[in-house]
Formats: sequence, C-alpha cells, structure tokens
Amino acid sequence: MFHPFRDINEPRFSKKWWLYHGLRIALSLAIMIGMTLLVYFLSIPNPNMILISGLVVLTALYGYAVGVICGLEMIGYSMFFFSTDHSFFSYTQINGQKLVVIIIGVCLCVAFVGRLKQLQSRHHRQLMQANELLRADNLNLEETSLTDALTGVRNRYAFRKDAGDYVGTSIYLAVLDVDDFKTINDENGHFYGDQVLKQIGSALRDSFGIENSYRLGGDEFLVICDEGKEAFFAHMEKAKVQINAIIKGKKNTLFSAGYVYGEVKTQEDLSFMITQADALLYASKTRGKDKVLGEPYDQAKGIALREKHNLNKKPE
Repeated sequence: MFHPFRDINEPRFSKKWWLYHGLRIALSLAIMIGMTLLVYFLSIPNPNMILISGLVVLTALYGYAVGVICGLEMIGYSMFFFSTDHSFFSYTQINGQKLVVIIIGVCLCVAFVGRLKQLQSRHHRQLMQANELLRADNLNLEETSLTDALTGVRNRYAFRKDAGDYVGTSIYLAVLDVDDFKTINDENGHFYGDQVLKQIGSALRDSFGIENSYRLGGDEFLVICDEGKEAFFAHMEKAKVQINAIIKGKKNTLFSAGYVYGEVKTQEDLSFMITQADALLYASKTRGKDKVLGEPYDQAKGIALREKHNLNKKPE
C-alpha cells in the first residue's frame, strides 16, 4: 500500500523505488498546482507567501526532487503572475526585481530544506539499521537466556515461559537422569562430568528436539512429547541408546526415567506432572536403576506428592 508520509526501505532505483517516488512527485505537484489555482481564482495579491509555504512543507516531506519540481512550478506561476499581460517574458522593472527575488528564494528554500530532509532520511536509515541490529541482539540475548549454557537444552526459565504452550494438549512428560552420576565426577573429575552432561543434552535435543528438552539442574533433565505414545517411546529408546553409549564402561552408571501422560488443562497441571514423574524416577532408582517407569497423570496424586514433599522439607 502507498504511504506518502513514510520512507521505504526498497533498494535505490529499484522498480518499487521509482514507482514510490513517482507517486510522491505526482501527489506533490498536484497539491502545488491546486494551491496555485486557488490563489489565482481568489485573486490573492501576494500569492507567493502561500505558495512558498507549500514548497517548504513538500520539500521537507519529500526532499530535493519534489522541491525542484514544485519550485519550478512556483517560478512558472510567478513568471505568469508578474509578467506584463501574463506574457511570461515582459516585465516592469519592479516586477522583474520581484521575480528575481522569488527565484533566489525558491532556490535557497529548496537547497536548505532539501538538505535538512536528506540528513533526516540518512539518520532515519541509520536508526533503522541500528534498530535491526538491536532487535537481532535482543533475540540472541533472549535465546541465550533461555538456553542452558552447558548442555544446550532449554533451562528452567524457558520451561516457565513455554508452559502455556502445552495447555490444552495431551503430552508425555518424563524426568530422567544418569544413575550414579556422582561416580563419574568422583572417578574422572567434574570437567569430564560436564562433558558427559553436554553429550546427554545433545542426545536429548537429537531425540526430542531442542524445543522439548530442558535441564532441571545437575544431571536431571525434563523432556516432553506431544506426538503420542509411539513417538514418545521411540524418542525415549533413541535417547536411552545414545546416553548409555556416552557413559559406556562406567560401572552401574545407566539411564533411568519416570514419566506420566495425560491432558494439560492448566499450567499448574505441568507442575504436578513433574512432581509425579519425579516420584516415578525415584521409584526406578529403588528398583535397581536402569529403568523407565510411567503411569497416567493423576492430578490428585500430584497434589498429594507435592504436599508430602513440602512437609518433608527441612525448615531453613
């Protein structure tokens, strides 16, 4: 859509650029001719006071090209108005001097106001470029703030931000970690342990996608699948194979998880789902580890587990 009062970001001298500026010139010339006809038919004795105002405004809005064309139109009308018998070429001495003053005034007006418009347009383009860079930096900063720096999956803040997206959908939600991860750190050092966590994050992103993989803390992760039962178990099996391959050779160091499935009716349901899945993860540990246990989501059970957890918390 044509917006005469807005600059465009099209490349200079492109087809759209020529069309856009051609329309602006046509509009400006039409306005100037309209003002000229108005002062003519109203027989205004000093019409250039009105015409110069239009010239200033149009030049300030659209720059040199419009200023030059409208300035020529104004000079043409002045030649008609001040010439003897409107002949365009014959003038009295006084009227000839008036015409010279008008021509000088028009040239100075177009040069000065056009330059101001040129500077304004340049600064506007620079500001738009700076805004684009700032917007890109903000997007990068936001993405960084949503991503766990070590593992590359999304973090707790990202999960709180994404929680609303799951409301109204049926999901499988799993909490998982590496059995006896402390052994890895104790036997190989924390740097090696961090490298293992980084590879686990990569495996989860590869299996569930980065948008559905979160690090809750330490070696505990959260994954969500809204593609149904078969897809969830396929993703889990793929992740389990990759993670166990990463930690292969470490005695009693395997992969365990607890999961629940059901409909997310409110964001609070997600919180209770995590509590219930976390309890299932704990149960898998007590049953020998290297297990994946799951059950349907039960809000009442999730609430009860949350209350039990709160009661067992030690006061600070």
